[in-house]
This record gives sequence, C-alpha cells and structure tokens, in this order.
Amino acid sequence: MLRRNTIPTMKLSIAQLGILQQSVKSGVTADAIVNANNAALQMLAETSKEAIPMLERTAQSPTVSIQSVTALAESLVEQNNGIIAAIDNGRKQRAQLEAAVVKSAETINDSVKIRDQKIVEALLNEGKESQEEVEKTNVTEEK
Repeated sequence: MLRRNTIPTMKLSIAQLGILQQSVKSGVTADAIVNANNAALQMLAETSKEAIPMLERTAQSPTVSIQSVTALAESLVEQNNGIIAAIDNGRKQRAQLEAAVVKSAETINDSVKIRDQKIVEALLNEGKESQEEVEKTNVTEEK
C-alpha cells in the first residue's frame, strides 16, 4: 500500500512545492513591484521638485522683453515725430504755393490793368487824332 500512495503523495508534494515556489516568486514579484513603485515615486518626487518650479518660472516669465517694449516705444515716438514733421513741412509748402498763387494772380491782374490802360490810351490817342483832323478840316473849311 505504501507504493500506491507514494506516487500520488509525491506528486502532491511536488505540486505543493511548485505552488509554494510560485508563491515565493509571487511574493518576490510583489516585493519587486512595491520596490519599483517606491523607486518610481521617489524619482518622481526628486524630478518634480526641480522640474515643476522650473516649468512654472518659464510659464510665469513674460514673453516680451523690456528691451523690445522700449524699442517699440522709441520707434513709435520717431514715427510720430516724422508724421508731425511731414505735416509741418506740408503746411509750409502749401502756404508757399498759396503765396505764389496770390502773387501770380496779382501779376496777372496788374498785366491786365496795364493792357487795358494801353488799350484805353490807344483809343484815346486815336480819338484825339481824329478830333484834331476834324478840327483841322473845320478850320480849313472856314477859311
């Protein structure tokens, strides 16, 4: 009878030994998982305490520099000064043009007056000459 129970008992013992070894391996695996989780959490903690503040500094830093804003302001001032200078120059040139137009109109008017005066003088002279001829003719006829 011993033999009949020996093989099944042996198989059971081997199976129990296998299960026990798997349990030990499972325990080792569970310990490895726990250790890996702890190691990962510690690495995350170490990395986060440096990375998160650095990322936040980057996020909170202005995207435009003081020099850029100052350069833009100076550029706008120069642009406005250029616009003001152009307006002033345009006004001066228009005033000069207006003065030239007024002077030209006066010159034209003076020229027209002189022309009209010459025409009137020519007509008066022609009229005097005609009058003198009429008077001469009358004087000669009376004699």
